Amino acid sequence: MIVFVALAVIIIICMFSLKIPSFDNVIYTRTIVFFCIGYVFLFIALYLGGRQAGKNETLNGYFRKAAAAIEKHSIIILIAFIIITSAWLGFVLFKNPFVVTYNDDCAPQNVQMFYNVINGNGPETSMYYQQPPFLESNPYYYASIFAIRQYWSSLGLLAMLYSIYPVPPMQVYAVILIVVSLGSIGIYMAVRSLGATKAMSLWAAMGYILIPQVEHLMFIRGHFDIIGLGILPLVFAALFRRSWGWFYLICLFYATISYPQVFFIMFLGIIVGVFFKAWKQGIITVLIGLSVWLLDNAVLRQALCGIYNEPSYFASMIFSRIFSDNFMATLKEGSVFTLKYITFLLMAVSFLPLFGIRREGKWNLEVIGILMFMLPCIGLSFIYDFGFFYQRNDAFIVPVYLSAFAAYVSLKKETGESPDMAEKLYILRPMLIAGIISISLFVTTHFPWVINSTSPKFITKDYYGDDSFNGLITEQKKNPRRRAVLEKIAEYIPPDASVSFLVKGDIKAYITNRQKVWLFPNHPPGVEYFIIEQGVGDKPSPSNIDIYIKIYELFTEGDKYELIYSSPDSYFAIIKNLHPLQVPRNEDILGWKILSNTLLMKGCKR
Repeated sequence: MIVFVALAVIIIICMFSLKIPSFDNVIYTRTIVFFCIGYVFLFIALYLGGRQAGKNETLNGYFRKAAAAIEKHSIIILIAFIIITSAWLGFVLFKNPFVVTYNDDCAPQNVQMFYNVINGNGPETSMYYQQPPFLESNPYYYASIFAIRQYWSSLGLLAMLYSIYPVPPMQVYAVILIVVSLGSIGIYMAVRSLGATKAMSLWAAMGYILIPQVEHLMFIRGHFDIIGLGILPLVFAALFRRSWGWFYLICLFYATISYPQVFFIMFLGIIVGVFFKAWKQGIITVLIGLSVWLLDNAVLRQALCGIYNEPSYFASMIFSRIFSDNFMATLKEGSVFTLKYITFLLMAVSFLPLFGIRREGKWNLEVIGILMFMLPCIGLSFIYDFGFFYQRNDAFIVPVYLSAFAAYVSLKKETGESPDMAEKLYILRPMLIAGIISISLFVTTHFPWVINSTSPKFITKDYYGDDSFNGLITEQKKNPRRRAVLEKIAEYIPPDASVSFLVKGDIKAYITNRQKVWLFPNHPPGVEYFIIEQGVGDKPSPSNIDIYIKIYELFTEGDKYELIYSSPDSYFAIIKNLHPLQVPRNEDILGWKILSNTLLMKGCKR
């Protein structure tokens, strides 16, 4: 009891005495700060309630009733947790929406995808249309979504949620809703299927959303792949229940989130056969992944028809990295990251998976099988750019987290029903969860180890948002200025006009919430409007001087361009093209016709 109370006190001390936030080492403690006190009281109640009758029968009886009530109403508590967490994170997100991590990188492209799909423009994008290697020879200024990646289930699910409130950062909130709701439900079902009590399953579901590795990813740009944090737990839940029909269906959904998930599912099929002794079901799972992979490549060929002749982008990328000059450096960096990341994941679950790999002289195949799911992700991390914010880290997080509870349940089964061990288990259960939360909070508040691909100089309030409690509930000072910029854009530029922009990352996704938009200077010759903001990009150098020359031309060639708005400080400008042209398009590779052509096995003749 003394040890447990000490852990609870440590949690509270961590919350209030450590510097939260300190942007040298902390980001995204939103959920932990909000729910940690409730967790402490929950653990104390369940600990005391689970103890055998002691000297204080009245106190013990009261807490036993509380524990029984939690066990009985675990579903209601979980639903309340999902609603409260979703509301809290939504409030934080929309209170300060002008944060770089919400609106930069792939977020502008995702927002434009959603805009085009829900407004009937088809599966097309103009953002970064030349960025992927296989689109460098694109003669058009548009590309099909399916030419970039085969987003099937993720595009449909996220576009549906985005359409509820089609304004950034709704693309991030859509991901949060899926991860919080489906992820916590999936973890609850998976842990319950392993043989844990309802209360333990409830702790597991709530703790899953609280661990920093999950919480950080939910706020990163609205990556489609991040919804794997919500879907993958459901895959394992169906596997543990041996509900094969649901397992196949959810595997199909997971495989169609994005391209790499296809390979994860095929490898899962091997795991099902080898470690879960279900060869027939494993083969079917492999065939599901293989079918999706073949469909992906067939659609990719149609989408790249007339643009590029090599559709196997993923394979080409892998081989190009393996045979590159800096492969050994990449391999070393990936190895170090993988070791650090898995180590701190294991810390978040008190290293319980390692404790459960081998028990009483026997290998625990179930725990080993769950952990083996990480192998494809580990392999990719050696040759690909992984990091703490990598959108497919669900293949790391979910197996480690679930294997901890699989190890705990297997330990419980080994002990039998002796009174002494039952007493120890009642003590171990809250101790385990208290350890998980306290270590996770400690890891979160000592953050430098996660800085991998992100340079420490970017760990700022402007880049990640203010995570102090006051910063979460109050607006940033820059919000009125950014809203004023967006109001001017809406005032001077019609929604159906073509736009090229060069602005800071905190409003990029707002500008791309339209059909005809390009990142400056990769725009058509006849684009109608230009949005230019000073202080964007690197300083002029021989490698980027062309961009600055083009910006200079916009402001000096009065016979071609007209400055129609300039902010009082001349920091922000809107320029109109006096001689706009129609942007070339190829409707055959932009519309939904790509899918029908693929199903009809029509060849590429263009």
